[in-house]
Formats: sequence, C-alpha cells, structure tokens
Amino acid sequence: MFSTFNTLMVIIVLEVICCLYSLALAYMSDKKFGKILNGLMAAIWAIAAVLNVVGF
Repeated sequence: MFSTFNTLMVIIVLEVICCLYSLALAYMSDKKFGKILNGLMAAIWAIAAVLNVVGF
C-alpha cells in the first residue's frame, strides 16, 4: 500500500501516539462516558496500528 517503509513507520508511530493520548485522556477523565469514549478511541487506534503492521 505504501511505497516506502519509512512512510509506513511514521504512520504507525503516529497511530501509537494517538492511542496513548486517548488512554491518557480516558485515565484523567472524571466522567464515566468520557472514560468509555476515550477508551474506545484508544482501542480503534490500536487496531489501526496492528492492521498497518500486518499489512492491510
């Protein structure tokens, strides 16, 4: 899908950073809805990173 390995690595690193940021927001959130929503976003970013590593 990507022409260079470096481009893929940059995308994976950005997805991991977004995942960690969502986890941090979920941890710091006071409301239960915020925790669930940010936890869900972190899971989506993690799945996207895994799929990019696998090669989709």
